[in-house]
Amino acid sequence: MSMLNIGSSALLAAQNALATTSHNISNVNTAGYSRQRTDQGTQPANFEGGYYIGNGVGVTGVDRIFNQFLVNQLRTYTSAESQQDGFLTFSKQVDDLLGSSSLSISGGLEAFFNSVQEVANDPTSIAARQVMLTQGDLLANRFNTMDSQLGELDRQIDNTLSASIKDINVLSQGIKDLNLSISESLAAGYNPNDLLDKRDKLIGDLSELVSVNVVEQDNGAVNVFIGNGQGLVVGNSRVE
Repeated sequence: MSMLNIGSSALLAAQNALATTSHNISNVNTAGYSRQRTDQGTQPANFEGGYYIGNGVGVTGVDRIFNQFLVNQLRTYTSAESQQDGFLTFSKQVDDLLGSSSLSISGGLEAFFNSVQEVANDPTSIAARQVMLTQGDLLANRFNTMDSQLGELDRQIDNTLSASIKDINVLSQGIKDLNLSISESLAAGYNPNDLLDKRDKLIGDLSELVSVNVVEQDNGAVNVFIGNGQGLVVGNSRVE
C-alpha cells in the first residue's frame, strides 16, 4: 500500500470519528441516548519477503458507552420509587379522609354514645332523646359519606390501573418490535446502537409502571419479566 493510501486511511478513520462525535452532539438532548465511541485498529499488514508492511488504520466498530449494571440498578430503583410514590399518593388521600374532623367516625361515635349516656341518665328527657336521634342521624351520614368517598377513591385506583395496563401493552409491543429489528441487524453484522437505546428507553419507561427483570438472549433480543416473574415479552413475541 502506498504512503498516500495509508494517509487516506487515517483521514477516513478520523472522518468516521468526527461523524460519531457529531452524532453524539446532535443527540445531547435525546432521552435515553447513550454516547457512542468510534474504535480504531490497524489494518492487516502486507507480508513483504520476511517482514510486514503496515497498511494504516481502520474503524473496527462504533460502541455505546453503556453500563448494564447501572442500568439494571436504575430500573430497580425507578420501580421502587414509583411504587412508593403511588402508595403515598393514595394513602395520603385515605389519611386526609379518615383524619377529617367533619367526617371522623371516632368523633361521631363519641358524640353518639355521649348522647346515649345522657338518655340513660335521664330516660324521661325529651331533649336528651332528640339529641340522641340527631346524633344517630349525623353518625349515619358520616358513615354514608365515608363510604362514598372511599368508593370514589377505589374508582380512581381502578382508572389508574386501567391506564397503566394500556401503557404497559403499548410499551411491550414496542419492545417486541425492537427485539425483532435488533436481532435482524445483529444477524446481518450491524451494531444497532440507536435501536438498543430506544429499547432501553422503553424498558426504563416500563419500570416506572411495574417492576421489571430483563434477560438478554444470544441473538440480541431480550426477555422481559414483570412483577413476580410473569413473562411480558419473550424474544420476538409478546405475552397476552
